[in-house]
Amino acid sequence: MAIVGIGVLSCLKLAAQAQPGSTELSIPGRFGGRGNPVYENTKFGKGIRVSNLCDRVFYPGCGTMREDQGTIEAWIKLLDDTEEGHGQQWRNILSTPPLDDQMGETYTQLNLCITQDSKEVFTPRSMRFSLRDQEAKGINSPTLSWAAGSEHVVTVTWGAKGLEIYLDGKLAASDPQAKGKFMGHFPARLIVGNHSVYGQLTGNLIVDELKISDIQRNADYVAKAAESILPPSLDESTLMLSHFNSSLEATGTLTEWKKGRAFTSIQTAWQSGLSPESGQGGVFLQSEPLVLHAFLSRFAPAAESLEVKYTIRDFHGKEVAAGSKPVSVPARCVDLDVPLPIAGNLAPGFYTAKLQLVTAKGETLGKSSQTFCLLEGDLPQGKMLWGFNVYDDYSTSFEAMKRMGIRLLRGHGVYFWTHIEPQKGGYRFAGAKGFAEKADRYGMKVLGVLGNTPAWGRVPPDNIQAFVGGRNYQSVLLDQDRYRPARIDDWSNYVTQTVTANSLVPYWEIWNEPDWHLPQTPGFGFGGTTEQYFELMKSGFAAVKKANPKARVVFPGIASASVADPDFVKDLLQGGALDYFNIAAMHAYGGDQFFKEQVDLFRKAGYQGPIWQSEYVPDAFISEPFPTRGKKIGLDQVRHIVKWLQFGLSAYVIHSTDIYFPHGQPIEGCFSTALLFRKLHDLAPIRMISSEAYVFGNRDRTVLVLWGASPIEVSTSASKLIVTDYMGFTKELEAQEGKVTLTPGEFVYVETAGAEKLDAEKLSVSAGLPGVLPENGSFEEYQGDAGMGNYTPLKWELSTFHRKGKMNLDLLQKKSGKASLVLEGPGSNTEGKIVVFQKLPALPKGRRYVLQAYLRVGKNSPEKGTAMVTVWDRDKSRLYASLALTQNMPEFTLLTAEFTLPDDAGSSLTLGCSVEGAIDRVWFDDIILKAR
Repeated sequence: MAIVGIGVLSCLKLAAQAQPGSTELSIPGRFGGRGNPVYENTKFGKGIRVSNLCDRVFYPGCGTMREDQGTIEAWIKLLDDTEEGHGQQWRNILSTPPLDDQMGETYTQLNLCITQDSKEVFTPRSMRFSLRDQEAKGINSPTLSWAAGSEHVVTVTWGAKGLEIYLDGKLAASDPQAKGKFMGHFPARLIVGNHSVYGQLTGNLIVDELKISDIQRNADYVAKAAESILPPSLDESTLMLSHFNSSLEATGTLTEWKKGRAFTSIQTAWQSGLSPESGQGGVFLQSEPLVLHAFLSRFAPAAESLEVKYTIRDFHGKEVAAGSKPVSVPARCVDLDVPLPIAGNLAPGFYTAKLQLVTAKGETLGKSSQTFCLLEGDLPQGKMLWGFNVYDDYSTSFEAMKRMGIRLLRGHGVYFWTHIEPQKGGYRFAGAKGFAEKADRYGMKVLGVLGNTPAWGRVPPDNIQAFVGGRNYQSVLLDQDRYRPARIDDWSNYVTQTVTANSLVPYWEIWNEPDWHLPQTPGFGFGGTTEQYFELMKSGFAAVKKANPKARVVFPGIASASVADPDFVKDLLQGGALDYFNIAAMHAYGGDQFFKEQVDLFRKAGYQGPIWQSEYVPDAFISEPFPTRGKKIGLDQVRHIVKWLQFGLSAYVIHSTDIYFPHGQPIEGCFSTALLFRKLHDLAPIRMISSEAYVFGNRDRTVLVLWGASPIEVSTSASKLIVTDYMGFTKELEAQEGKVTLTPGEFVYVETAGAEKLDAEKLSVSAGLPGVLPENGSFEEYQGDAGMGNYTPLKWELSTFHRKGKMNLDLLQKKSGKASLVLEGPGSNTEGKIVVFQKLPALPKGRRYVLQAYLRVGKNSPEKGTAMVTVWDRDKSRLYASLALTQNMPEFTLLTAEFTLPDDAGSSLTLGCSVEGAIDRVWFDDIILKAR
């Protein structure tokens, strides 16, 4: 388990022994020190190449920069042979992760983004500088040449004048408001190369010189430094100056410093082939010793005895273990394995360990915070394939994934054409073959994704002008590797060569999300029409089968979003696609109803094979703040898995390893999903009692899965029930006269105690008098593809019969909370309407109810149109209550209606939001139905 922490932080408390002007340097084995850095010729002699996923240089956080004012100058050279594909277009210069206890809250990064085909052109996304997580400063400098091999000076300076960014000595962007602090928290370290937060984004450049100062530099200084023919030198304001002149090896002189300033050691991490093993990766089995890993970055004149103090807390923050361990530390950078004497004393669960490194005198040298999962045992082999989506970053521990229960790895980027054949005929298979070989050693199968055309073999979409001005236009300009191949023979040859060279891969998918191909939609995944994709699909299928007759071709992992191409599956099946795949797979970003409709299309076309959900992550990974992000991802993911298993899935792939193991440490979602794998192991979905109650079982046992805030009564023939929440905490409940009342809360598994078995057929669940309805009436819970801006509200369904229009959520325009529902009408009075509804639970009859909602209406047409919120009785075809607006309403307006539910009301009530006629857009928020 590779953890940054103790060593990186030691500089905060300790004056290092290194002499100014030189330092000891170490290449830790855990980072793949089998290879040495590569140097190339640059303007000022030599520069260090940071081009692979693990190429990076670490500096300690203290002493390298100042929060309130300072300047970073980087002399860089663009590579001639940069790979393309996911993350490969980024040129990451440096980043600064915060301290461990603030990890994920803020970071600073400086990077360039230049596509292979547009080295002379800057787009608004070409370069950015991020001050905080999710807050990027765009830079535009179209007059500069960014061709391969070109050299540039990038300067970032901050202080009283705010933030200023210069390119080759000229001001390119500024933010006067960014004053006072370079970032929200002081950095733990400075990283040159690979992105510290999103590790799959690489350096992809050569760094010639790096200079950091403790003052805000003025425009005059910046211009002269950029024009100078001499290398940069120290001055009285320099904190650090690195020349990178072929000295960065196992040991050596690397950096010059301001006079009188001393630093701790500097480390490099260098890739040689695949990343090395990283041990258990923070996932342990209950029966084995618990060994935490830390890295000490400290130069000392001699070996010394230190002490590691530890405190372990559970998911709820309760202290469950504490103690100390002596360690002997040599006089150099070193890996520390810290065995803790608590094996067998902790229950399965998610834990956080706080470590302190102290001297014999009690002086604290550093602190570290690490997370880990403790599982009861290995998951037995079963029928279900649980999977992870893996980008072209293999740093996540395969051992950790195996222990969780992962049996399928979707290689998203590993086998892309841009990686395999960047130059025509120049195949590179070493990394891809190593990925499959490693997966095989750990008992995991690989689903390889084929696609993404290299620059030499692609053509833009025929209708590229139709994308101009649309939401996906920048993606069309930037993500040109998603253009279709110019020659079908080149494509077939790439597929044949790739499948032949990777015989261990049993599954192949032809392209990723090709249904994102229409202009004026949120996403862009394929630069061609459905017909043009079908030609790739047919030729790709033939090439796969020819190269490996035993391999199975997987239907492309479409986004399955109604705002992409909603007819993509239907059109392919009608064209004869059933003959060109073996397994139907889709992503789940369009919601359960749309996914179900696509499954129905496959079945009606005669397909009887397995259905896979091949990529999904809850939106919480972007929308949720860091302190609660891991928990929310885990909770939303297990709820999603339970719902989607009702479709009869035989594989479910989670997106992705870098989200579930940020910085090499597991999030809470790692444990909650691993627990679900074990609870539902080899159980089939028996029935859905309600949207929050599901029954799973086999011949030997039955599990009831529940969530919700209202009390629930469970009827059972068992005498006792064991209730386990999604993080593994359990309690025992006794049945009284065959019934147990419980409030599920966030998510629970209900099982019997001992040899008794829940009777799935007799099992029933009923709720008491409903409180506030509808569920999710403020649209706080949703799912979807955050990168595409496509969201679906949970608990709500899009009508099968009334869907003339568009549905989404608006995270900016809302009455309260995180989002509002947005419906766009059909545009005229002759094209029907769009309806989003929710089935209501049984309501007591004869009672008085209040319906209220906030609506905001945009209407730019003189034609008639109506926006409504209604309570409708499907059995009786009756309307009990309605809130309606027909005119433009620029602000959210509260509407209220009251009604009495008659004694003869039917049992199928719905609450719906609808738009019909000539209304452009309507926002719905804070809908409430309650008893008076």
